Amino acid sequence: FAVSNTGKYEKKGFDLLATVYSQVYKGMDIEDPRSNEAVDKTRGETVVYNGEPASTVFHSACGGFTERSSCVWSGVDHPKYLRGERCPYCVDSPHYSWEKIIKKEFIEKKLKAAGYKVDSIRKITVCGRSPSRRVTRFWL
Repeated sequence: FAVSNTGKYEKKGFDLLATVYSQVYKGMDIEDPRSNEAVDKTRGETVVYNGEPASTVFHSACGGFTERSSCVWSGVDHPKYLRGERCPYCVDSPHYSWEKIIKKEFIEKKLKAAGYKVDSIRKITVCGRSPSRRVTRFWL
């Protein structure tokens, strides 16, 4: 991840952030011996694809199915290795299931700002889902 993102924040004077956008690091006090062992065993190794540093994206929990890259980053050419797959590893995570509640007024405001004529939203119908079952399209 670090190699494929070198220069990402060059204008700010660094390559990575200590947040969820790069990788959260909360200090030595909470390090896990298992991850330290993995770091030690792979020191100096770089994951490559077709001779280039691979895009090794990450998440804390996928909800049981990783998303297809084309559903996450539209309009970008994605390597075929970034495909959605079933995932049994995060089922015990407190972040395994989630929901996002969006107020009707927020949606109406965004649609109006984008140039759509909106009187009042009465109903939202899901009409498309990705293989991971996440919503890809809906009708108002």
